[in-house]
Amino acid sequence: DAVKYEGAISLGNPGLYKNVFKADVESLYPSIILTNQIYDHLKDPNAHFLKIAEYFTAERLKNKKLAKETGNRFYKDLEQSQKIAINSLYGFLGASGLLYNSPAKASFITEQGREILTKAGTWAESKDFCIVNADTDSISFTDNDRELSEERRKELLAEINALYPSSIKWADDGYFSRVLVVKAKNYYLETPEGKKTIKGSALKMTMKELALKEFGKDFIQTLVHGTTDDSVALYHKYVNEILGLTDISRWCSKKTVTDSVLNPERTNEQKVLDAIGETDVQEGDKLRCYFKTDESLGLEQNWQNDHDPYKLLEKLWKTTAVFSTVIDINLFPKYHLKTRRKLLDNLPKIA
Repeated sequence: DAVKYEGAISLGNPGLYKNVFKADVESLYPSIILTNQIYDHLKDPNAHFLKIAEYFTAERLKNKKLAKETGNRFYKDLEQSQKIAINSLYGFLGASGLLYNSPAKASFITEQGREILTKAGTWAESKDFCIVNADTDSISFTDNDRELSEERRKELLAEINALYPSSIKWADDGYFSRVLVVKAKNYYLETPEGKKTIKGSALKMTMKELALKEFGKDFIQTLVHGTTDDSVALYHKYVNEILGLTDISRWCSKKTVTDSVLNPERTNEQKVLDAIGETDVQEGDKLRCYFKTDESLGLEQNWQNDHDPYKLLEKLWKTTAVFSTVIDINLFPKYHLKTRRKLLDNLPKIA
């Protein structure tokens, strides 16, 4: 049976940072498995688990070399599939009901991973770096406003690798001119060349309405490159849009027709079914819905300016609150509350 045990380290220090260097351990958990010759001696006396780890690791390295030498996509795809195989070994140990699983060994792997990451953090702090992020097999740090040249980054990697056995190898995972950390596993990266990456479900907002996803991306840019006034102005731009809606499409949420919707047992599914009404749908269909003033749902195609603007204002504020670790949330009024709605009378008109 699976048992509970302590997992990996994951931390994020909220804030905006410049000149951030990110380093990660190449194949951390597979490396720990091979370094410590991990397998369950009682359940797996012939070490089949370890042989699998050794085989796929060797094959991966061989095909990675061939991919680089030949440029053949076949070897690249094969190497990537083998990477997935070896990275799944730790999860295999911790899962229930599998022949050679071993929660105790899985716990040992995460313990070793924490020790490796903690040692790296201690080293970074001893060098007077500010730790930005740390997550399982990687650490990001900065020397505040001072840039780290490519040569300096290589020197730092050499220093950190000297702390570990040769089987644990830290590598360059990127240098970023701007990093915005909201919380652990949720951050924004921007390279000196301008490449932008958003990490974490809270910031990607994949389940939110189109307008809110757009707002989230624009809000990040005001935090990274603008001022507090820019962020407040952007918030009020969307408040104004909500109050003057002539098209509901950007503010509709996606719903999938499931068996639970067609045979509802909960209020939320019942609301979707009520919105469907006589519309011909089948399981698997995608719908776009909005909140009506009577708290029911309506289909986008049936919109008659009967949406609830205060519900949208609430959704906008909650999206803004995602960034509450790096902003003064009090600067963004909760216009959806009855006690604050009078403020809308003096709302600034922003283009």
